[in-house]
Amino acid sequence: MTLVPMIVGYFFAKNLAVGCRFSYNRSYLDVGEIGLSLGEGLSFSVKDFYYLQHGYQSSVFLRSYIPIGESKIFGLFGELQLNHTFSEWKATMGRDDLLQGVYQNTHAIGIGLGGGLAVFLTDFAAAEVMLNVGGYDYKWGYQSIKEIDKKDEGHLNSSSADFKIDLFSIKFGLTFYL
Repeated sequence: MTLVPMIVGYFFAKNLAVGCRFSYNRSYLDVGEIGLSLGEGLSFSVKDFYYLQHGYQSSVFLRSYIPIGESKIFGLFGELQLNHTFSEWKATMGRDDLLQGVYQNTHAIGIGLGGGLAVFLTDFAAAEVMLNVGGYDYKWGYQSIKEIDKKDEGHLNSSSADFKIDLFSIKFGLTFYL
């Protein structure tokens, strides 16, 4: 389940806006028992598997709008974003004395570039389509694995950069301007 991001923006100059965005997502899976048999000697089963993940993302942005012709309804925009993401998840398998599990939390900060089309429905609200075109992210986190007789812990640090058009990053939304 992903909630539609909440976006609020403020025009501080002609065709320039600053704003913030917040979104939450949750994934949940609880499997009592499931199996698949593809013939003699070839079968697969999962029993007592549980997975739960929560993710929060917040960002601030600076947008520059370019009107399309003389229209006050349609406009293109470019956006510079500063993002922070926090997510945590846990997965367990088994029951009672045979319970095994993994817990992980991660933080990520990043800077991104994007652009899109805004259709102003009123003076205070717009429907938007946006596409991310690049950015840089730094991620850090913690992971703990608990097995029957032992516990392992680890830490994560990574960074990545990309500058390409990613069609899977298309976002649709409503923005309200104060």
